[in-house]
Amino acid sequence: MAKVALLMGAGDIASQLQPLLQQQDFSVLGVRRNPDKHHGDWPVVAGDAKVKANWDALLQRTPEVIVLTLTPTQFSDQGYEEGYVQPLRALKESLAEQPDDYKPLVVFVSSTSVYGQKEGEEVDEESPTEPEKFTGKRLLEAEQLLRESACQPLIVRLSGIYGPGRERMVASLYSGDITLRPSWTNRIHSRDVASVLSHLIGRYDMQLSLDDLYLASDNEPVKQRDFVLWLAQHLGLDTQDLAESSEVGPRGSKRCNNTRLRETGFHFIFPSYKEGYGDL
Repeated sequence: MAKVALLMGAGDIASQLQPLLQQQDFSVLGVRRNPDKHHGDWPVVAGDAKVKANWDALLQRTPEVIVLTLTPTQFSDQGYEEGYVQPLRALKESLAEQPDDYKPLVVFVSSTSVYGQKEGEEVDEESPTEPEKFTGKRLLEAEQLLRESACQPLIVRLSGIYGPGRERMVASLYSGDITLRPSWTNRIHSRDVASVLSHLIGRYDMQLSLDDLYLASDNEPVKQRDFVLWLAQHLGLDTQDLAESSEVGPRGSKRCNNTRLRETGFHFIFPSYKEGYGDL
């Protein structure tokens, strides 16, 4: 029988992951609330991750791998609760009713917003997670629900994703609506996100060692001020009128350490922002 990979939340990352999994001989099925908005050439069906009955039906396909690339319904505490916590709770309840010998790999794409550090500290998978904002708190709640579920959990915490279609920083520079700050920032290209997920799933498929948590960020944390000035120069933009502040920004200040991921043999397509932004 073909190995089945179920991609819940079939958006941009899932669409980049699908061909990589297909190369690993997975039969890939996507699920999203509005499949009419899917423009790829691979199968995507309708489903709401918050609804247990949807999971009950999907698990009848006995997918070997389930990848959760979820999004909040809105940028609010309620939106994050609906977008992350409720889906993981529904999945947990559905998995509890499956045969005892069915333990799929469930990959939850989380975020480095679970770290509350703001003084430039280095963080990795062992660092304390004490977020002050609802975003990190709700993601941690979802992570815990996954760990309590009848599956093999795999949590991948991503730093800020950029790439085609994710050009907020570029747009802010063109509009001049950006403030230079001394905060440390971290990022990862969307192609590397898909590559990380494929790589880790491949290790699972080959029965190689796999931790239940990885931090995925490129090799070069950078001060926000330095990054913005570099990007402006790369784009040929004048930075003379940009506002400056000595205060850390709303996203805090931390340096993400990706050693655990790289020790699995993973190699970045774009090891730093300097290579990645040239791809835009």
